[in-house]
Amino acid sequence: MQIPDREFTGNRRFFSRSNLVDACNSMKSRHASIGVVIPSYKAGESLRWTLDSIAAQSLKPDEVCVVFDGEDPVGEAVVRDHAVVTEIIVRGECSGGAAQPRNDGWNRIGQRVDYIHFLDSDDLIAPWFYKELSRVLDADRSLWGVRAGHFVMSNEEIEECHGAVDWKRLERITTDSMREENYVDVHPVPHSFVLLRSDAVSSLEIDGSPWRGCRADSLDGKQEFMEDVDFVFRLLALGRLVTVDGVSGVYNVRVGSVSDDTQKTYLWVLRAYDLAIIPWASQQPDPKVRRVARRMRSVAVRKYARSEPELGKAMAVLAKETLRSPRLKTFVTASLIIAGLDSQRSKLISRKRHRDD
Repeated sequence: MQIPDREFTGNRRFFSRSNLVDACNSMKSRHASIGVVIPSYKAGESLRWTLDSIAAQSLKPDEVCVVFDGEDPVGEAVVRDHAVVTEIIVRGECSGGAAQPRNDGWNRIGQRVDYIHFLDSDDLIAPWFYKELSRVLDADRSLWGVRAGHFVMSNEEIEECHGAVDWKRLERITTDSMREENYVDVHPVPHSFVLLRSDAVSSLEIDGSPWRGCRADSLDGKQEFMEDVDFVFRLLALGRLVTVDGVSGVYNVRVGSVSDDTQKTYLWVLRAYDLAIIPWASQQPDPKVRRVARRMRSVAVRKYARSEPELGKAMAVLAKETLRSPRLKTFVTASLIIAGLDSQRSKLISRKRHRDD
């Protein structure tokens, strides 16, 4: 794995290999323990390949907890055959998202390990993942976590190679060459490729849980949002993130998943800001957190507006009718306000009132 001899200021930094080795050699502390939490919902063979990638690690984790979100006889059989798993949790009913299974796994092993890794049941990690990333955390105890680069493969591509990724070839790929070869670094801090300090995750707990799931306080009832975005944003607010160069994982996009639906992804990301991140950020003492939350929400609004053709129809209806209609109120709230186009809504109302006068 290549770690470039350059260092950047700010929260995202690259370690130089020479400084990292010197820092690790000077440490005389015990080996830090590593725990892995894997939520699984009808993952099938992809769960086996994910566990295989853990078993192939040059530095094995101390605990691996698989949490089944509902009954899954096939998945449970896969886990029973895999020696790397130390804990199994089977939820009686599906929670409808990954947040609660992750919380269950965290509550089971989180306080027993120094470092924690939330890995999805269809993603793969390179054999050097825990060794390289834990060395970075060992070298600087002020860091809350370290993140690795990755690239995207479809479920079909992973099935074709039966989960046997050519890691030797990928080891030569740097972050810059990832872009040149059209590999995609899909998110600033995807949780599947971040090794976190357990103390940092503990500090994120809200009502006893670090991950937050769906809320039921909208006109449409249950509003699903991108739980990963909420968790990652609150992690970033802690401040200390280090990125190591190179490819250390495979992000799998399964057919039918939220990530496979661009329009739904943008909507759920936007809902994460409206239902979770903005309310949380408004209570934080640091004004920078509030500014960043608003700025990122604006980015999410633009992306969703470009992907949602129905918004144009909603705005046209609003321009012709008043808001006194209960049906229209519901329509506007569901289509425009949730989409974050509050300013557009205000402009249209003002124009309508001006015409009426």
